[in-house]
Amino acid sequence: MDKREIDDIVKQSEAATHALMNGDPSLFDAFITHKPDFTIFGPTGGPKPMIGAEDWRKVAPAAAKIFSKGEAKVELFSSHASGDLLVLVLLEHQSVTFSGDTAPQSWSQRVTQVYRKEDGEWKIVHRHIDPLVTKRTLDEAKAIARA
Repeated sequence: MDKREIDDIVKQSEAATHALMNGDPSLFDAFITHKPDFTIFGPTGGPKPMIGAEDWRKVAPAAAKIFSKGEAKVELFSSHASGDLLVLVLLEHQSVTFSGDTAPQSWSQRVTQVYRKEDGEWKIVHRHIDPLVTKRTLDEAKAIARA
């Protein structure tokens, strides 16, 4: 896999994230696998991933509606490709206004995305997102883990 192809995938990811931060999940939805093995660890945590593209599609419209006036830029830290699998380690620099709020706030996320080539296209099969962009002390991390 060459750098140009990876850059293309990062640009697609950025466009999908930007659309999602403006209430539109359709670009992201088109970028994920339609197979039942899709998983996502969302930004609000939890012990289990959401499993299945159908489950994502059921909640995506309502989830996207909480975002508006968003901006998103994606920074690639590393990529790992082997055959029909690709892993991207990203930072999504985001600013968004949440429903009910009047001012935008940072919603930047650390993201790991695993892709699989399906019918000649790269599709996300796993997405792990967390908001721990700001460095924490061990005590702060322990407090988050206790919550």
